[in-house]
Amino acid sequence: MSTRKINNRWEWLLPVGALLLLAAILRLFSLSREPLLNADGIAYILQAKAFYLQQAEQLLETYPYPTNLAPMIAGLFHFTGDWIFSAQLISIFFSLLTIIPFYFLNRIFWSRRTATMVVFLYVVSPVFTELAHEIIRGPQFWFFLVLGLWGICDFLEREKPPAYLLILVAGAFIMAAWSRIEGLIPLFITAVWLVSDSRSRKIRYLSAYFLPCGLILLVAAGLMISHNQAQFDPLRILFHGVNDRLLASVNRFQWLRDGLVDLRRNPPPGIVPGFFVESRTLLWFLALGATANSLRKAFGAIFFLITLFG
Repeated sequence: MSTRKINNRWEWLLPVGALLLLAAILRLFSLSREPLLNADGIAYILQAKAFYLQQAEQLLETYPYPTNLAPMIAGLFHFTGDWIFSAQLISIFFSLLTIIPFYFLNRIFWSRRTATMVVFLYVVSPVFTELAHEIIRGPQFWFFLVLGLWGICDFLEREKPPAYLLILVAGAFIMAAWSRIEGLIPLFITAVWLVSDSRSRKIRYLSAYFLPCGLILLVAAGLMISHNQAQFDPLRILFHGVNDRLLASVNRFQWLRDGLVDLRRNPPPGIVPGFFVESRTLLWFLALGATANSLRKAFGAIFFLITLFG
């Protein structure tokens, strides 16, 4: 092996290893605190129990969509014997694993020093550190999303990229969408890009990217034929009921809008006259405040000031 290859290996192995070690210390330290078991976390554990005990009729009883957390938690429970601890370890594992593709994704755009600093901010972020040991789908969503982004950026950077790279990209985005419905966005955007870009609009590239989606749709169609759709709707499960959720969001927005109109017409006692009329022109302050608060929580007080002042 040449000296250049050895140096190139150490070029990424040292920073990634140091970041992994620091992240592991911070996340294992946070593991000593009791987790906040929300309703979703309890549902994931109950799904894992049903999967482990092979109780198919109870798998979707607590949560109408099968999550990829269930088989992972069930598999790790076989060794730990603790449902909550197994779920926490899964979250920490994916939180740590995200560091690797995140580093290489940044190396496509930045120098080694800048890429290391960007990943360092993720490692020490109070929000990501706290969420790493919670029983949520966030950590695995981060990993598969970043993995897919790294894959598609690497594909676009190469002069003659291999077609199998797009299979991995599609698979990563599909797993991200299975974790959180937002994962459908990069899956759709990448498909549009491949179809519209002249360099990547080739049969082998399009076939490779749409192959995982096609296989999933074929399996879903087979399940729909072999099962009663009223009791088992794989397409609704596959898309996490996105249509129902969008319709519910529109209805909630309309309900909120109607409520604000009523407050404008009949303001409660003590409210300055015309407040609800004039406040509509200052709604951008809400977005600014929400963005600033999210930055503060994501990076902490010190890193928020660094971000604020560039």
